[in-house]
Amino acid sequence: MVDIKTIKNSIQVKSVTSNVFVDDNKKYVMKILKESRLWKVSDLLYRELNAIKYLKESNIIWVPEIIDTLENKIVMSYCGEPISHNNAPKDYKEQIETIINTLWELNLQHN
Repeated sequence: MVDIKTIKNSIQVKSVTSNVFVDDNKKYVMKILKESRLWKVSDLLYRELNAIKYLKESNIIWVPEIIDTLENKIVMSYCGEPISHNNAPKDYKEQIETIINTLWELNLQHN
């Protein structure tokens, strides 16, 4: 079990439904889900965990390991920096196409 108090790095990614933090050693990621009048945190948590489980069961290698879950938090293994103009690999388009095709084939979609 990971002590989530050690994951205090600045927000890596901020979205409508969550904030994502990375620990200083870049070993763990903590996603804190946000409540809204439009959705329940428990629904977000359920969908995210099931999608990750389904991808893992489908032998998809680019999916993080779930380390721990709490009320509105998911602690996962760190899988790298968010892609940007400064760090995109030369084959980033092919990688994105592979990810999109995989999600399509598995019938997984956002929302």
